[in-house]
Amino acid sequence: MFSVIALIMVIVVALITMGIAWWSYKRVKSIQDFYAAGRSVPWILIAWALTSNYLSAASFLGVAGGISNYGLDRVWDPIGYFAGWVLVLIVAAEFVRKVGKFTVADILNERFARAQELRALAMIATVIISTFYMIPQMIGAGSLMSLLLNWPYPVAVVVVGAIVVLVVMMGGIRSTVYSQVFQALVLWIAMLIIFLAYLVAFGGPGAILDKAYQVPPPALAKKYVTPDMVKQYMPNVNTITFDEALQKSLALAKVTLSEHPNLIRLVQPGAFARDVWNQLSLALGIILGTMGLPHILIYFYTVPRPEDARKGTVGAIFNIGGFYLFSIFVGFAAGTVLFSLIVGWLVQGYTPWAKNMPVVMSGKLLGGELLMGLAAAGAFAAILSTVGGLMVAATNSVAYDLYANIIRKGKATEEEQLFVARIVAAIVGAIAILGGLLLKGFDVSYLVVLAFGIAASSFATTLIMTLWWKKFTRAGAVASMVVGLIVAVLFVLLRLGGAKALGPVPVLVQPALYSVPASFIAGIVVSHLTKDTGVEGFLERIHS
Repeated sequence: MFSVIALIMVIVVALITMGIAWWSYKRVKSIQDFYAAGRSVPWILIAWALTSNYLSAASFLGVAGGISNYGLDRVWDPIGYFAGWVLVLIVAAEFVRKVGKFTVADILNERFARAQELRALAMIATVIISTFYMIPQMIGAGSLMSLLLNWPYPVAVVVVGAIVVLVVMMGGIRSTVYSQVFQALVLWIAMLIIFLAYLVAFGGPGAILDKAYQVPPPALAKKYVTPDMVKQYMPNVNTITFDEALQKSLALAKVTLSEHPNLIRLVQPGAFARDVWNQLSLALGIILGTMGLPHILIYFYTVPRPEDARKGTVGAIFNIGGFYLFSIFVGFAAGTVLFSLIVGWLVQGYTPWAKNMPVVMSGKLLGGELLMGLAAAGAFAAILSTVGGLMVAATNSVAYDLYANIIRKGKATEEEQLFVARIVAAIVGAIAILGGLLLKGFDVSYLVVLAFGIAASSFATTLIMTLWWKKFTRAGAVASMVVGLIVAVLFVLLRLGGAKALGPVPVLVQPALYSVPASFIAGIVVSHLTKDTGVEGFLERIHS
């Protein structure tokens, strides 16, 4: 389904992004410019940069896509993502700016002086979280470009990865921040227009939910829909209209529900997280995970003052909250009007399209090629912005924590650090591209949910105790991070491998219910068994 308008809009976004990167490259004069944008970014701009950095392909494509496939259970995603920002505001933003320098490890190093083992652990956690988060962005890029532009999937992944690598290599976090402000406006406006168009088409938010009660979640309905039914009810994606799509979707849903009346509806729970434990684990991982995302935390270093970090976070909360409100209704609307199309894709084996393309197809339904092109541009902007932020986080951590501080023991020159950082950016980009190629077909939104679980179990738990608990010790911090990482990664790998249980312990959709308490318990127990000296003034200083 080739779209010339979508191609033009995607190219425009790419060119403007590269132009901003070139502008930033000319202004990077020091390592502080590369790692922290010279600590000169106004809070209003960092609010939009944080918005774009956070609203990834998993948000632009995956939130509404997840709701349209699974229904009410996936509303936990945007609610958790938003609630996590309130926690960031209260617990972390201003305090991180007070004590950090370039990376998350700096926060730990400020409290536990010269804690090289903590710096190494923080670097490992940053790379793991960033990789888990980057790969679904590359999958989203491949799916989007192959659907709209007829690009081969590998070509799309390589092109997106190459653009981001160049942006990061040229200007580091400076080029990333300023390009993200532009990208945030593109993706936010695109989702707003689709939301408003659905309100007009259905007749209001209540009408959307009423119609959503008439269809089951496509992810469940696919089991009962035959290829002949798909042929009868699935609309043509090239000529699809709103009225035709809604008529065929309601007709297919009626047939399916008449034969299987016990199927839940799109606005009822039980399609994804099928019991309270899965729902609790999902919510805990998403809410707490936001505070542990390294590519969010390092952005607080780019503003002049700690109070600017707080103001930027408040601005981001408003931007992100609005976006997710739009996405929830777009998800229910798309799951209703595109029900027959999504089920058809699932039955035919086009799972990536079914899970990642409902927003783009909504643009096609509601505004033809023009709105579909804007939706494609918004998704492309979301992919570029988040991959850029993640790549910067991983690059800064490897170049600064590992090379400059652990290997060179703080003796590396600024020119040496800049050279290494740019080489690391290329390596990180290559890993992201390779992951996107190897994991084609995975659910974009779900992979990000797993990344949140790892972040919640390593950085979030450790930072909460570092910034707020006086008796937390260096050994406790090591135990908290190690145990949280091991438990989270273990259950993530079990889940991806299809395991149902580890002995008597069930494998949940999200590891947080096991890994977060394990991290806290390890940190608390070890801290009570050990003692640090010379850290008494840390909490008084940051909370003053």
